[in-house]
Amino acid sequence: MEDCSITRPQAEQKIRNWQQCYSSGLVNHFTKNNGLQFERLCSLELTARDLDQAFPDKVQANDFIDFNIMMGLDSIESNPEYFTFKPILQTSCEPDKPFEFQYIEPPSVTLTIAKISYELFDWLSKNWREMESETITDVFGAKLEDNSMAKIGSLKRLVRKRLLGYHFTKNINPVFWQVINDNRGHIQKIIFHLGADMNKERHSDMFTFSPIFELVLNTNRLDETKLILSIHKLGLRSIKQEDGSISIFYEYTSPCPSSCPT
Repeated sequence: MEDCSITRPQAEQKIRNWQQCYSSGLVNHFTKNNGLQFERLCSLELTARDLDQAFPDKVQANDFIDFNIMMGLDSIESNPEYFTFKPILQTSCEPDKPFEFQYIEPPSVTLTIAKISYELFDWLSKNWREMESETITDVFGAKLEDNSMAKIGSLKRLVRKRLLGYHFTKNINPVFWQVINDNRGHIQKIIFHLGADMNKERHSDMFTFSPIFELVLNTNRLDETKLILSIHKLGLRSIKQEDGSISIFYEYTSPCPSSCPT
């Protein structure tokens, strides 16, 4: 199994690549030529080998880990032979040891479509899969207030900003932060499913890109009844897989910007 750990300088460079890439070039980082036609990236994952390092077992009850999933590119220039979009996981416990998500072959992805509120998952992922290439450029941008400039009277200065990633703390996206921290030591996979909410297309101050994060738990050392109750208490959806693992889904993550740590 491929080691997904990278160095902090490598992660910082990949994040800069995302920030500096021209909008017109972004779409090529989500496509590759499989020899017959171009294929669009739909899902990526991190597995237990890396997640055990990223989210080690709790030492004490108040031992919480904050984390970020940031948008990244292998390089500013795309490569038609590979998917070069690489989201980066960074954690507060191992800030110098980030991890990059890896591509999942399509057969693995199709099995997930019935796991969550079918209509919602299929709609978000279908929007992404079937989106025209020229539209992808727009889903990562939104017109947001520019806090670096003074207001003109009561008027807000709006500038188009690019989506940078997602932060998970007690105050930002707290539900997924909680379920990750509650189940450290049992995390089998985190899957990043790409999606788009076309309802947001009418709102220039919202990012149309809407990923779904899937957390897969190994239940061998867990009380499943208590786990399901805790999941439902947080308002999350889940399903038991054929191998006994449980998948938990988190949609509509608050993005950065504007939900960035201060």
